[in-house]
Amino acid sequence: MKVRLLLILIGLLMLALPSQAQDVEIDSIVFARDVTYGDVTPIQPAEIFPESITAVYAVIEGEGLEEGEEIDIIWYLDGEVMDELFYENDTEDDEFVVWTNWSDPNGMEEGDWSIEVLYDGDTIGEAEVEITDDEYIYPIRFGEDCGRGTGVMVGEADEFDDLDFIYVYIEWANFNDEESIELLWEINGDVFDLDIVIEVEDEGWECAFLTNGGDPLPSGDYRLSVVRESDGDEYITSEEISVND
Repeated sequence: MKVRLLLILIGLLMLALPSQAQDVEIDSIVFARDVTYGDVTPIQPAEIFPESITAVYAVIEGEGLEEGEEIDIIWYLDGEVMDELFYENDTEDDEFVVWTNWSDPNGMEEGDWSIEVLYDGDTIGEAEVEITDDEYIYPIRFGEDCGRGTGVMVGEADEFDDLDFIYVYIEWANFNDEESIELLWEINGDVFDLDIVIEVEDEGWECAFLTNGGDPLPSGDYRLSVVRESDGDEYITSEEISVND
């Protein structure tokens, strides 16, 4: 009888215990120049942007947020709160992708910007992005062609097949004085100085291309570096792309 009573008491205690709350997790926070309408994909993500940029987006991905629950999103500049907003999950899916942005038509304020994500008062994610007044080259983009008047890349990718030309889009900002930049191609570890020089000032863009004299480009791994012509100091090196024959 005592054993039976003990089992009944244990059962009652188990029924009385509150169910444990589901963990809400942030999988990633990505800062970008823009986001897509459809699936909120970051466009031209980076960790540093020039102060002339008029908007910076943040794409936040996470899971475990049940229907009706919400997260707080706080923007900071150099540690000071700039704004706070809330996202409530209005679907049955506990996975979420949400975007937020900070914009200023006169350009972003220089400094260390950051985002903090809170759930039930606890920090579950944070990330930083720098806005700089230094001379700046945007992340380099590659494509099969490039618009003459707009610079719109056609066939933008990081892997190509059977190419006679590969186009590259170079965009710059924060150049207060006129400067000459040089493009250095690297193919399978070998650096080629092809005397490709661009005069830059303020902000702007230029499309350039690489060709193999009418023959298809050799297969391999390609990278591009942008350096200051006067002293060879590097501004940026692209991610590696591949060309297949």
